Amino acid sequence: VNTTKTSADALTQRLEEAGVSVQPHPWLPDCLILSKTGNLEGLSAFQEGLFYVQDPAAKLSVLCAKLPKEDIRVLDCCSAPGGKSFAASIAMEGKGQITSCDVHYHKVGIIENGGQRLGIENITARQQDATVRVAEWEEQMDVVIADVPCSGLGIIRKKPDIRYKDLKELEALPSLQLAILEN
Repeated sequence: VNTTKTSADALTQRLEEAGVSVQPHPWLPDCLILSKTGNLEGLSAFQEGLFYVQDPAAKLSVLCAKLPKEDIRVLDCCSAPGGKSFAASIAMEGKGQITSCDVHYHKVGIIENGGQRLGIENITARQQDATVRVAEWEEQMDVVIADVPCSGLGIIRKKPDIRYKDLKELEALPSLQLAILEN
């Protein structure tokens, strides 16, 4: 739930009026489980930026950072599609500055579009390889979010086609993940 624009209760009512089945997440505040949405992007509540789609574990990782509502600098170094940056901005009530990066240029636009839809103004999206050191960022960030590239095997239940990935593609992941974390 984008709590800078609405509450979980108000959003639940609005979605239910649109025919969506809504359940509150059992242990994560301001997180709803939706079904019977049809085309999610066609919902007026989505178009108005009242919510965004995110796995609860991703939101939990941001909540664990216990971001203060003050002027801090956050780097989300593997950001696309931007959910953790959005969660951070909402937790910070739009204060501070979030730099959201992805190695792929086309994903920068996805982050920017999501932020605009949600009415988030404290995110700057840019193309950046998280394995490459950026000198002007050294000792400048208060929080770094590093959701390093993964195999997807942890969500095989949600995306069963992952089982058909070529295992050769996965062999380089540990060294890439380590390079990002070392940087």
